[in-house]
Amino acid sequence: MIFHRPPPLWRTLLALALSGFLIIALFVLLMDHFCYSDITSRQMMYPDAEIVYADYDLFRPRGMGYTTLVLQTDDDEETLKQWMRERNLELLRAERYRGLAAITWGVHPGQEGRLVYASSCGV
Repeated sequence: MIFHRPPPLWRTLLALALSGFLIIALFVLLMDHFCYSDITSRQMMYPDAEIVYADYDLFRPRGMGYTTLVLQTDDDEETLKQWMRERNLELLRAERYRGLAAITWGVHPGQEGRLVYASSCGV
């Protein structure tokens, strides 16, 4: 008869801890990917605008967590508002106005040519 000794307890616990960590890391990375896809599909960047400020609290802007972007362009406030109205109407017609992430965007008050984008997802 052949007898097998079970692995030491520390090795079993280490394997369980590493497996748990990998599952959580995979979940967080997948959630970040889904958040990024949702936000970028519903919150389009203004054409030829330059990002002058970006603040995010996890891996990348417009992913999981909170993100604030400030964009600068040479266009006037009314042009920016008209562009945003058209994008919002497109989203409503396509029935994509709601999604996984909470998004807001608007013209920065008192700053000519500035847009503010804010999003949060998975928090």
